[in-house]
Amino acid sequence: MDYDDWALEAGIDATSKAHTTGWESLTEIERIFCVVNDIEREVYNGGFDQFFYNSSGDFSMHAVEYLIKLGAIDTAKIVQKAISFFPNSKPEIDQEKRWEQLRKIEFQAASTWEELDNKFYELEENRHLKMWQIHITSR
Repeated sequence: MDYDDWALEAGIDATSKAHTTGWESLTEIERIFCVVNDIEREVYNGGFDQFFYNSSGDFSMHAVEYLIKLGAIDTAKIVQKAISFFPNSKPEIDQEKRWEQLRKIEFQAASTWEELDNKFYELEENRHLKMWQIHITSR
């Protein structure tokens, strides 16, 4: 198994654990993997609007912090810009409350989020390799 496959599996496991046993039950490394996997999966599949709309957005308030801890600084800057459209740069944890926020900001955020989607797609920051390295060094 290569590190991309491993990272995807580790992220899915962490996300599943977060949604079944709660965010507090995750180790810091699992939290990083959860957030990075959710960003990767959702942004590549449908952009930042999808990331915030779906349950992946439940943990989005941690995205910048954990991307920085991962060492994915350029990705963190992109995500911070996407989050900046929310009031006080704080997406709601509760999905239905976040949907209400999205309804209020969607028109002003849409074009910028599309630009950020494209920057994200073009960015080569080796997030999966960084996840693998953290995993190996934490053993």
